[in-house]
Amino acid sequence: MSQSGFIYAIGAEGTPHVKIGSTKGSVESRRRQLQTGHPLRLQTVASIAVDMNLRAIEKQVQTFLVEYLQGGEWFDVPMDPERLEALVTRAVQECAAPAQHVHRQVPGAEPQTFGERISILRRRRGMTQQELATLAQITANTLARVERGSVKMLRGDTVALLADALGTTTDYLLGHTEESGVEPDLVGAGTL
Repeated sequence: MSQSGFIYAIGAEGTPHVKIGSTKGSVESRRRQLQTGHPLRLQTVASIAVDMNLRAIEKQVQTFLVEYLQGGEWFDVPMDPERLEALVTRAVQECAAPAQHVHRQVPGAEPQTFGERISILRRRRGMTQQELATLAQITANTLARVERGSVKMLRGDTVALLADALGTTTDYLLGHTEESGVEPDLVGAGTL
């Protein structure tokens, strides 16, 4: 759990797109790995060393930027060393703060993922994947991949459409709160 490393922003030259990620090794090595599969020249915009909770801090920074998400860990957002440092500082504080908003977590149980939360609420609403996908303006295949965990994040507007269709909040879907707003007696038969 106490992993140290770097939170980085690597940009695609000539575009506003940046990849926000983490690495336990060299940021330059990570940039070179990413370059092999990217058509544009990549450059390191910023990197911030962290002493612990590397992955949790990375995910928290990405959550702050979810409205700018383009796909994977790529964001369409202006980034510089000062902004990344501010985001990392805020993420460190969030990760260190006691989880006061968690009310119904079962002791010893794993927290639900983004996809699991969507799947559970969809079934409670008695909706098929196709029905929910249509409301969220995505394909049923994409929704299936989200529910399986193959797709970790979606564009902010898509997350908002999912939340509206499921009668919950984006905070719940993103794991910021355990209060879904969906009554337990709404459990339906729902099909895959």
